[in-house]
Amino acid sequence: MTAWTEGDVDARGVRIHFHRIGSGGRPAVVLAHGFSDNGLCWSRTAQALEADYDVVMIDARNHGGSATATGDLSDLAADVAAIIVGLELDRPAVIGHSMGAATVAELAATRPDLVSRLVLEDPPWRDGPDEEAASARLRRDEVRAYLRSFAGMTDVEIMELGHRQHPDWNDIEFPAWIAAKRQVREQAADGLGLAGWSGVIDLIQCPTLLVHGDPDRGGIVTAALARRLADANDRITAHEIEGTGHNIRRENFDHYIEVVGEFLRST
Repeated sequence: MTAWTEGDVDARGVRIHFHRIGSGGRPAVVLAHGFSDNGLCWSRTAQALEADYDVVMIDARNHGGSATATGDLSDLAADVAAIIVGLELDRPAVIGHSMGAATVAELAATRPDLVSRLVLEDPPWRDGPDEEAASARLRRDEVRAYLRSFAGMTDVEIMELGHRQHPDWNDIEFPAWIAAKRQVREQAADGLGLAGWSGVIDLIQCPTLLVHGDPDRGGIVTAALARRLADANDRITAHEIEGTGHNIRRENFDHYIEVVGEFLRST
């Protein structure tokens, strides 16, 4: 296995931390995690890709080893842009899960010069209108309380919670997941409820793979919405991975890697 390195990039005064496997000479892939995770929550995926790619795993602001800072979706996208520019990555493929998927979709829409391919793993997009401001504020308050709850829990208790919430995950997923719950700060909730797809989807110019699961298992993107998005932009291909919900790669890893790998290799 290739040695992993880590470092920081300045994103308009905000320190953004990253882990990297490899450097130069191979196509680059940038990975953006979901809410309350960290970059190392992509470790299993990074290990599957490292033989063929220069893989960079980012800690979003208010997560992992990155700085605490207020910010909305545009700031999160600008942070990813700062990583790409700062590390001199040549139009990498960019993969995001949940909050990270909304982030990289925003990046592809606003900085098409930086992105060659896009993978969206169950972005927080729904069929109906975007959340109203009052509803979004209430949800953020609830999420802050959820984040505060981890301070009073031991690692064993967080592990037990993880197994109850995600009984079908491979054990390899939990160490980074536990560490991420220790690192995430309440300010991470500020950007929730601000991401819709209607102003973004038409602006994406690169080949895009939308991977979604089953709403009955916790998935967010429905099959109907996936078709609607693919119909709205012919650069988007939707793929449902059966037996999964929101955490698609963690619930059917082999199929996820097969589908994503084929997409990354396609021309």
